[in-house]
Amino acid sequence: MHAIRKVPAALRRYPWRAVLLAMAGLAIALLIGGTAINAAFDRGVRRIDPRYTALSGACYFAGDARHYMRIALNGYSDYDPALMPLHYSQPNDRGWWPLFPALSSGMMALGGGECSGYLVNALAFVLLVPVFQALTGERRALPLLALAALPFGAWLYIGGADTLLLLLSGLLVLAVRSGARRPRRAALIALALGALVGLTE
Repeated sequence: MHAIRKVPAALRRYPWRAVLLAMAGLAIALLIGGTAINAAFDRGVRRIDPRYTALSGACYFAGDARHYMRIALNGYSDYDPALMPLHYSQPNDRGWWPLFPALSSGMMALGGGECSGYLVNALAFVLLVPVFQALTGERRALPLLALAALPFGAWLYIGGADTLLLLLSGLLVLAVRSGARRPRRAALIALALGALVGLTE
């Protein structure tokens, strides 16, 4: 009964306003950053063939997004669509861990289309805010928004696994921190999260 009474108090003390404002700010930053990346890629690929501009830079061209997309579509071998021998593989195109492509494939099944990886990345990016808040104890929106200006921020605005890796790594640190109070439970959670981090990058 005492634990039940404590939950509403903890929820009341949580900095909901700052967290929600920062999450909205990250969503806006993601939209602006993705738009800028798309504009840059459209300018670049138009010189090669204007038809390439039909593909989104943030969803397909930028960084590793196209490799993850192809894995999400075809698994770790393209021998069926490419008519290649069964043993043939291209290590540079297949050297990626499976969690992000699997999530992207699930997003495709939900109708995410070409931007499925970008949507998985966007969800992970926005969810970084409550994890960052839990790690730092920060209760103001602007410091939480600092996530939008990380030095490699451009890589957080495309359909790649970097943001998912940050999110799971943050959750892993939180699990480890809780070990002082409940070491067995923390160890099991950290083991599961560590496996997910390994499968992400």
